[in-house]
Amino acid sequence: MLGIGLIGLGKHGSRYAHHIVKDLRDAALVAVCRRNRPEGEKLAAASGCAFYDDYHDLVANSRVDTVVVAVPPTLHPAIVEAACRAGKPLLVEKPLATSLAEARHIASMVSASGVRAMVAHTLRFNSTVQTVQAHVPEIGPLHALYLSQRFEPFPARLARPAHGERRRNCAKYRRPQLRPAPLPHRMRGHPGLVPDSADHHARNRR
Repeated sequence: MLGIGLIGLGKHGSRYAHHIVKDLRDAALVAVCRRNRPEGEKLAAASGCAFYDDYHDLVANSRVDTVVVAVPPTLHPAIVEAACRAGKPLLVEKPLATSLAEARHIASMVSASGVRAMVAHTLRFNSTVQTVQAHVPEIGPLHALYLSQRFEPFPARLARPAHGERRRNCAKYRRPQLRPAPLPHRMRGHPGLVPDSADHHARNRR
């Protein structure tokens, strides 16, 4: 059983906690970290795991095999450094850094430590994304393709127009969103698309 330590319990971090606890059979949430102690302790109690208000203590926990980082990107370098020193693999939420220099510094620390690390472009492994990428040669040149995927129920207030509001033909696609890949990806033989987890609405106005 893989022990996961989760740093950051805001809106996105809380989603991680929910899916780790509810959906993963071969992994367990063993520790969480949040600066807001009352809220952090509340989630930790509900999840049956340890709570820390200092990420150093979470990383040092012997039950933590790997670290998930879901905090503002300005905090990434210090947390990555602590995990690398402890030899613990990392999943870091995007964006990795706030500057190219900072991203290179993080990559350098990971490379020097030899730990496994990944930025959370997890939709790269989604079957829909992989299918679209496999069929790009048949589809032809793509300038942009936007699909979206929701993990929470679609709010009723967005699904129905308010009283007196003009109804629009609004299409909602339950698929991962893709965006054009940066030039370096295409130069390395990437099919020209990278997934983006942002949830957008495709509007087809009459």
